[in-house]
Amino acid sequence: MRACVLLPPQRTPVLQLSRIEHEVWERMLDMYYSLHGWDAESGRQTMDSLEAVDLKAVADRLEEAGKLRLASMTPSNY
Repeated sequence: MRACVLLPPQRTPVLQLSRIEHEVWERMLDMYYSLHGWDAESGRQTMDSLEAVDLKAVADRLEEAGKLRLASMTPSNY
């Protein structure tokens, strides 16, 4: 399960919304993670996304620590 990611309240005239439906927020997070090649379930980068930016050594250490998945998970229900 990914960590709780909260949207801070907006106080600018441009964004008058102070609340967003939980389901909408979760779909937005899933889409964001998917676009960046991250794991949608955990909210973490994947081996592939780290290797794509030349961070294989970091990916290897995270994998050893059990904090990394091998491939990105793409949500199918946007």
